[in-house]
Amino acid sequence: MSAHAIAPFDSVERQHDAARLGMWVFLGTEILFFGPLFMGYIYGRFHFPEAFAAASRHTDVLLGTINTAVLLTSSFTMAVAVESRREGDVRLARAMLVVTAALGSFFLVIKGVEYAKDWHEHLVPGIRFSFDAQYAAGAELLFYLYFVMTGLHAVHLTIGIG
Repeated sequence: MSAHAIAPFDSVERQHDAARLGMWVFLGTEILFFGPLFMGYIYGRFHFPEAFAAASRHTDVLLGTINTAVLLTSSFTMAVAVESRREGDVRLARAMLVVTAALGSFFLVIKGVEYAKDWHEHLVPGIRFSFDAQYAAGAELLFYLYFVMTGLHAVHLTIGIG
């Protein structure tokens, strides 16, 4: 067993191969999990174009833009943390993980504000959902997909922050 390999691996190369395979399996499961949701969005966008357009006007562009910037920045700080750890700079890696967790928390706060706004406007799918009858079915589909996808992302972030 090499000096740097961790049990049960007999070499660092095998350990790296296992990590690489694990990442590909993870990415494959993400595609299987989120793929149908994106396909549902594509289906809805083509079958209910007016309803999706009307419903999307109820989203907050400013908060969405801020959250997109927060997500891109947190992805960058996470990448810096991983690379810093790989290079042996534990202090920088730790600092970047703290920044990433703080950005993730900020994202969740903004998402909570958006969710509260949507709740008060009766845009959460279910028995309280209220939208122009002409577009209700398509709009409810859009908001269903929105809440499922962003909700799953919020769960992912919460686990990552923890």
